[in-house]
Amino acid sequence: MLLVLAVIDLLRIRAELNRGRDALKSLDFSSVDQQGNLTGAVNGAAAHLAKADHLADTSPWLGFWSHVPLVDDQVSAIRDVTATARDVGTLGQHAADRVQTALDRASTQGPEGRVPLVDTIASTVADLRSSLKTISIPDRRWLMPPLSGARHDLLGDLTKADQQLHDAGTTMQTLRSFLVGPRRLLILGGNNAEMRSVGIATTSGVASVANGAIDVGDFVDASKTYTAPPGVDLPPGWHDLYGFLDPDLAYGNTVCSANFGLTGQVAAELAARNIDGNVDGVVYVDTVALQNLLDVVGPVTVDGITYDSTNAARILINDNYVKFDTADRGERRDAQGRVANAIFDALQTRHVSFVHLAAKLQELGQSRHLMVWSQRADEQTLWEDVGAAGATSSDDLDVTMQDLGGDKLDFYVQPQVNMTVEPDGDDRRVNLTITATNPTRDRTSSYIEGFGTAFTKPGEYGAYLVVFLPHDAFAAMNSDPGFNTVTPDGPLNAAAMTYTIPIGTTRTVHMSFDLPGSTSTIHLLPSARLAPIRWSWGSWHFDDRLPVAIDLSKVRVGPEVSDLWLSVGLLLFGVGAAIAGNSRGRVAVALANGAEGTRLAVRGAKADYEIGFLVLVVGLGMIATQVALFIWR
Repeated sequence: MLLVLAVIDLLRIRAELNRGRDALKSLDFSSVDQQGNLTGAVNGAAAHLAKADHLADTSPWLGFWSHVPLVDDQVSAIRDVTATARDVGTLGQHAADRVQTALDRASTQGPEGRVPLVDTIASTVADLRSSLKTISIPDRRWLMPPLSGARHDLLGDLTKADQQLHDAGTTMQTLRSFLVGPRRLLILGGNNAEMRSVGIATTSGVASVANGAIDVGDFVDASKTYTAPPGVDLPPGWHDLYGFLDPDLAYGNTVCSANFGLTGQVAAELAARNIDGNVDGVVYVDTVALQNLLDVVGPVTVDGITYDSTNAARILINDNYVKFDTADRGERRDAQGRVANAIFDALQTRHVSFVHLAAKLQELGQSRHLMVWSQRADEQTLWEDVGAAGATSSDDLDVTMQDLGGDKLDFYVQPQVNMTVEPDGDDRRVNLTITATNPTRDRTSSYIEGFGTAFTKPGEYGAYLVVFLPHDAFAAMNSDPGFNTVTPDGPLNAAAMTYTIPIGTTRTVHMSFDLPGSTSTIHLLPSARLAPIRWSWGSWHFDDRLPVAIDLSKVRVGPEVSDLWLSVGLLLFGVGAAIAGNSRGRVAVALANGAEGTRLAVRGAKADYEIGFLVLVVGLGMIATQVALFIWR
């Protein structure tokens, strides 16, 4: 009974340790924002670690076993682990209190409080790293595997934490350098009413960063930053994919590519040749991002209209197109620029929670509504680390429906994708059914419907479907229409096709591609549409608002497994068992009869038994092999 009670307490201790450990590992801007502040989030984790240590110290059942020879070291090791975890939690609490105080102070100081805040965080990180290095766990004599494993895991966590704190210190140095500046950043304003891989960049401005302040200049129409031919050089594959849209001459269609790392390079080269001049980096921010930032800074009023976190996107990318005629194009875009300036000004002048702002920026970066590229390698690493670089990886998948009608119909058009995956020998075939409807509209205008192009009629949706496939994808196929282009774009392969969707109709495209069996996971990138693309795979339904990891391993691949070996194995097993059993019976009869020639009869029966037993073993081997093939197929 004492052993059972001790085991129960051990399970309680392990549960508290796991809760505290998981809470510390899951700390990010979003989780801290949800819990109110950093202190509260870390205190919750530390409380679990402290409770584990208290249980280990006060459990009467563990106390009993601590006096039993050979077991006493095990109990001491448990207390070593929990005491170390408690100390880590306490250090984390002190660091969190220090940073939270700095956050609260900086939230009331405006731009001048940002660099001191970074300095405080950097020094806190350095002090925490030094303190953790002083922690050691006594090396006891032989420990039972669960305890030795727990001790090993804790030591590994401390080593990993040391590296993470070192990286955090480097990040703070880079962030400080960025905020101190000076930096010039090109800001591309994305319009989600006309989609590319994200919203088309219809406006742009330049922001100056210095001593923590970010001064955003006026946004201008893209036509004012047009670059005369021959323009700038384009990355490999871009001429074939997007050359007809002139991304080498203007910002607008540089965002056709899903790889913002390439977009940033091209946009910066364009800036150097137009009125914007040389820039240190490029920022993409769309209308959805502006609406989300209003959740942080609060509503703003521009030209008598109040924009908030519920209505800004609708007003800017739909209502304005109903209100302003095409003759008022400049007025409409000037209005959008004034709203963006008002939001950036509010970020400079209002009391803003840095944690809430950081959590929102983190979410916008993950959803590709906000992306940043830098000329400087260390700052580019910073944006990659915080998930805002918009770069693509070789196992990504991105379905983009890009509008070619010169209209503003993407507010209404909401694509859907149904996916199936099937084995194809040693590979997997991924089938995508992409459906989009161009609905009829009650509130519209000639600006929304468009005036027609060589490709579309007014009100007709001109789809440039570009599917960015994993690097190892091959044998890309589709039904009508066929691909216009299949070529690399960064680390991905881009397959593009064009077709139209008349008003009030639905168009479906089927396409498929193969992936090597070794590719077991692909990562779906957000399409950054106002309404995310809805996906389905069997009973799983999801959208692409945030990145989604799709596990393909559930679809097993490899040669088809026949049941021939199982059938033959069962037959041989039966035959062998019959022969062996019959021969043993013959031996028994011969010995009982005592007749002349018994020795020969026994010898023959034994030979038959050995043959039968061998056949039986071969049958069992074939059965086992067949079972293994079914399991590991």
